[in-house]
Amino acid sequence: MAESVLEPSKVIPAEQLDSKSFNAELLDIELPLEPGFDWLAFWHTGSMVLITILILSGLVYLLRYSQMAKNGLLSAPFILRWQLWRLKRILNNESHEKLAFVPQETLCEFYLWSQSLNTLLARTCGELEEGLIQELRELNELSEYMTFSDMVVSRETYYQALQEAQILANKVLSFQVVFRCLFNSFFARGSQ
Repeated sequence: MAESVLEPSKVIPAEQLDSKSFNAELLDIELPLEPGFDWLAFWHTGSMVLITILILSGLVYLLRYSQMAKNGLLSAPFILRWQLWRLKRILNNESHEKLAFVPQETLCEFYLWSQSLNTLLARTCGELEEGLIQELRELNELSEYMTFSDMVVSRETYYQALQEAQILANKVLSFQVVFRCLFNSFFARGSQ
C-alpha cells in the first residue's frame, strides 16, 4: 500500500501573524428570524382546492345521479357515434370484404342504431328542421327495408346507408343536443 505524502504548503512564520496584519474586526452575526405563517397563501391554496372539489363533485352528480344521466341523455350522442363507427369497422373487416352481401345480423344492428337515434331525438324535445326530419324518415325507411325485406342487401347499398347515417349523425348528434337536453331539463325542473 502506497503512503500518501503531503507536500508542505507555504508556511507563514508566527512573527508575521500579528493582529495588525489582519485588520480583522469581529462582526455581530444575527440569526435570521423564523418566518411566520403565510395565511394569505394558505387561504388561496385552500380555496382553490375547495373550488376544485366542488366542481368535480358537481360533475360526478351530473354524470351519475341526475335524471338525464339515468335516461342516458348525456352519453347517448357519444354512444351512438361509437356504434356507427363500429358498424363501419365491421363492414371493412377482412371476413366481410369477401362477401358480396351483408349478413342479416349486421343489418339488424344498423336498424337498432337507427331506432336508438330516433329515441334520443324524441327525448330531447327539440324541434328539428324540416330537411333533417325528412332525412331521418328516409334513413328509417331504408333501415327497415334492408332489415325486414326478403331481399339481400349488397355491400355497396349498406355502405351508402352508413354514409347517409354518418352525415345525419354529424348534423344531429353534437354538443348542441347535450346542451339542449341540459337546458330543457333545468327548465322542466323549475316548472314542476
